[in-house]
Amino acid sequence: MDETIKVRPIQKTDWDATLKGFPSDRVEQLLAVYGNDGELVGAICESAIDHKYYINGQPDNGYASLQAAATALLQSQN
Repeated sequence: MDETIKVRPIQKTDWDATLKGFPSDRVEQLLAVYGNDGELVGAICESAIDHKYYINGQPDNGYASLQAAATALLQSQN
């Protein structure tokens, strides 16, 4: 069964407090991901360099799409 999530942009002024492994000048966008219960699950950032998506601002694993990153983020919570 698919889980409903909400993805919302994080204000650029809050990026430095949210990002852990990326300098904010290398980020195209930063998105907050909320589960179907409305609780914050994590954040996904899009790199301005390689246009891959990274979970919680950590550059360890890059995902080719927002959907792939969101799926991995949700699976890591279970």
